[in-house]
Formats: sequence, structure tokens, C-alpha cells
Amino acid sequence: LTGESRLLIIDLKTGEIVSEPALAEFSGDNFIENISINPAGDQAFAIFTDIDDQSFETGADPSGRTAGSTGVFLSLPAGEVLETVEFDTDVRFSKYSPDGSQIVVMIRDISHRYFVLLDAMTGEQLLQLGSRNDGHEGDVNHYRAVAFTPDGKRLVSGDGDGAVLLWDTETGEIIQRLLGHSGQSVFSIAVSSDGQTAISAGTVGVGALRFWDIRQDVTAQVFEEHMSEIIIDVTISPDGTKAISTAYFDPAETGNEAILWDTETFEVIHRLPGFFAAAEFLPDGRSAILGGNATGNDVENPEMLLVHWDLESGAELKRVESTEISEAFDIALSPD
Repeated sequence: LTGESRLLIIDLKTGEIVSEPALAEFSGDNFIENISINPAGDQAFAIFTDIDDQSFETGADPSGRTAGSTGVFLSLPAGEVLETVEFDTDVRFSKYSPDGSQIVVMIRDISHRYFVLLDAMTGEQLLQLGSRNDGHEGDVNHYRAVAFTPDGKRLVSGDGDGAVLLWDTETGEIIQRLLGHSGQSVFSIAVSSDGQTAISAGTVGVGALRFWDIRQDVTAQVFEEHMSEIIIDVTISPDGTKAISTAYFDPAETGNEAILWDTETFEVIHRLPGFFAAAEFLPDGRSAILGGNATGNDVENPEMLLVHWDLESGAELKRVESTEISEAFDIALSPD
């Protein structure tokens, strides 16, 4: 995905461009809002969003994005267009279900926000989650604030007003409203591999990181070891016993760090200072990849930073910095 709204499929082993899908009919004044890849790695879903300058100027929608969106299903690695689906409003992001059979997309119009489940083969709308009177009132600003349970039967989502909702993906109904992030933005949600617990990360200091038992309606436990007011990402280890949370954008810079902690005792295992925006455990759970900005708070001159973190010793195994690539704001790892 490039700044010119080009979509490039690249072989990560060789660095060569495998294909560039012919998407001229979706380009023009459009831009690519989001791309997601299914678990099997043989299909992608790209969202093209129209720009409506008139709505922006008149103030009808502060985002200026009410003209609609187009979802494009692509084969991988060939990049052939398989199917398209049209939306008459702004689609912010998408995410595949764990088995790859469905895609959830977040819809944002002037008055409310809701989710739609699509069939990943046909693009047919299967179910709507949320309505004008029931659902999220604040923006769900990032796809990391939405997570399926491993069986795909439930969805956890958080918004800019601090609401965390647990949905039934078979009926579209809200199962639980998880309260605690009052008035705070939720940036990231992680669900454990057994589907029993979830962690939500948000803003405003103490209480920004909350640990939920999503099997029952109970008050969340709070992880309070971060000094920064913004917890940008959280991820849970494959066995569910540990979590990594990353704090970012701390003006004093002292609170920018990644913390590895025990999900039962909430004790800190290791800290690693740095401007890390994303974290992912490797499949064996013994190490992790962290991504961020090598130049720290210098947002005018960001440089990509990747760190391979040994979680047993707490040491960096490898650090990669690049001036040719902007900061690493997100990470996705293949199963192998």
C-alpha cells in the first residue's frame, strides 16, 4: 500500500514485487483506507474510500468522507479482483474471522457507527451488529480495537468514548457492555487463545489497561505499571499467561516502553524502553517482535524500528532501523 493509492504484493523473502493489481477503476479521487488478509494468506480485502470535498466544506461530516466506499476482494499472490461490494457511507477498516469465512467491517456515518459481517466468498451482507439506537456512539478508530474470539462466535470492540462491547456474531446482539474506560479512547483489544479473557488498552493514565473475564459480567482488573497516559497496543501470549503492552506518545519520554507482565499476578517480568507502537508474540511465546519509531518523539522524521525481544532474558536479540521507511505502527506475523 503506497501513498499513491497503489497496492503492491511483495515477496518478503526477496523484496520483489510479485504483482500490482489493476485497480484503476477504483482510484482517481479515492484512497485505500485499509487492507486485511485472510488467515490462509490466499485472499485480501481492500477498502477504497471516496473523498467528498463538498461535505467537508459544508461541515456535514468532519471527516469529509461520506461519499461511500468500495470493498474489493483480491486473490493472493496474483492480485486478481474476485468480487466487489459497494457501501453508501464510510467504511473504516475490516478484519477476517479466525476461519476466514467472514469479514467484519466497521461502518461510520454521520450519526452512528456499526459493524457488518460479510461473506468472504461473495461479499454478501450476513448480519449487522449495532444500530442507530444500540451500539457504539464514539468512533472505533483502529482495527486493533476489534478482536474475534478464537471460535469466531463473539467479537469484542472498543471506541473513542471508552465503551467496550461484547457481541454475539450469530445474532448481532450485544452480550455485555464492559464498563471502566469512562471517557477514554480504546486503542487496542486482545483476546486470549481460550476465548475466556480480554485486555483493552486506552488513554488517561491509571486504568488505561483493563483485564476482563468475558465469560461473566464482573469488574475488570487494572494493570497500573505504565507511566504514560497512552497505551497504544496490547497482545496476549499463545498460552495466555503473559501479555505485552506498549506505551507511546509520552511527552516526557520516560514512560515510552514495552512491558512484559504476568496475566495472573500482574507482576512486571521485563521492561524495554523505546517508542514502540506495536507488539506481537512469536508462536512459541518465548520471544516477540516490537515495532515503532527509532527517532522517538520526532514525528517529523520518523524511522522504522523493529526489535526482536527475548522474553526469557529481557534482552534485545536483534534491532533493525531504517531511514527509508516510516515508523512501524503495526505488525503481522505468519504462523511459521
